Amino acid sequence: MKKSTRTIVSITLLLALSLFSCTKRSRYDELSDRIIVLFQQGQYPEAEKLAKEAVTIAKETFGPNHAKTAASLDTLAMIFCSQRNYEQAEPLYKETLAIMEKVSGPESPDLAHVLENMAGFYRTVGNEEEAERLTARLNKIRSNH
Repeated sequence: MKKSTRTIVSITLLLALSLFSCTKRSRYDELSDRIIVLFQQGQYPEAEKLAKEAVTIAKETFGPNHAKTAASLDTLAMIFCSQRNYEQAEPLYKETLAIMEKVSGPESPDLAHVLENMAGFYRTVGNEEEAERLTARLNKIRSNH
C-alpha cells in the first residue's frame, strides 16, 4: 500500500473512531433502555437492580437536582409499585417531585408526568384525598399552559 493511501486510510479510521466516540451511548442511557424492556417484560427484580444503578449514575453524573436524576427515581418508584413495595415507592415519588419543582418550577408542565404517577400511586394505596389534591394541581397546570 502506498504511503498516501495509508495516510488516507488512517485519517478515515480516525474520523470514524471520533464519530463513533461522539455517538457512543452512555452507560446511563443504555441502562435506561434496558430497564424499560425488563419492566415491559415483567422482570421487576432485574429492572429494580438496574434502576438502582441508574439512580446512582444519575446522581454522580448529573447531580442530585437534575431532571435525569428525577426520571431515574420515578422509574425506580414505578418498579417498586409494580412489586407492591409501596413503602419504598412513596419517598421516591416525593423526591422526584421535589427535584422537578426545583428544576422546572412548581407550575411547570414538566411536572405533569410526575403528578400523574403520584396520583395513581395514591389511588392504588387508597389515599384518594392526596390523589385528588395532586390531580387538581395537575389540571391547574395543564389549564395554564
